[in-house]
Amino acid sequence: MKPWLVYILRCADGTLYTGITNDLERRLATHAAGRGARYTRGRLPVELRYCEAAPSRGAATRREAEIKRLPRRAKLEMTAAPAPGRDRLEYPPLQEADMFRKQDSRGYSTPIAKIRQKTLVHGEKTLLAEFRLDKGAVLPDHRHPHEQTGYLVTGRMELTIGGQPHLVEPGDSWCIAGNTPHSALALEDSVAVEAFSPVREDYLPQGE
Repeated sequence: MKPWLVYILRCADGTLYTGITNDLERRLATHAAGRGARYTRGRLPVELRYCEAAPSRGAATRREAEIKRLPRRAKLEMTAAPAPGRDRLEYPPLQEADMFRKQDSRGYSTPIAKIRQKTLVHGEKTLLAEFRLDKGAVLPDHRHPHEQTGYLVTGRMELTIGGQPHLVEPGDSWCIAGNTPHSALALEDSVAVEAFSPVREDYLPQGE
């Protein structure tokens, strides 16, 4: 089995992109062909500047997130010299470590009007996210392959799962099977915390 790697690319505009893969040659070819990450598609060509091995996909995603949180100066120091030949990676493997995050008011995105979301923590198999919904926010009916377990911290919502509406109040919880249609309406300003399994890669922290 090929090892998981964390890599950093330098894009044509001078920005940096961090990603993970267990097939570096194929991933680099995908980037070069303009079929890689959305971030790199408009910033070609890209150059491999750094990579390191990880003991598992979970460790790789945690290290990826850690690197993305670094200030740009630190990333530039990491990428100061070109990456070694891909047939002689010399970086020591990472150690598995639990991910721990302190509460932080920064880092929210707004994927839908009146809804802010933030990935709190993630591992190899699960991802935990917080959603802040303003009163009147509507999450349209949708589905995805991930199992979704949630808990309402504050507020009131109407959550419709598989066509069945539920009034959700603080302390209530739910579990939505993968590929089950669901939607939500915030009756008050609300905060919900949800776990997804497997990890929703589209929710992983993005950045350079």
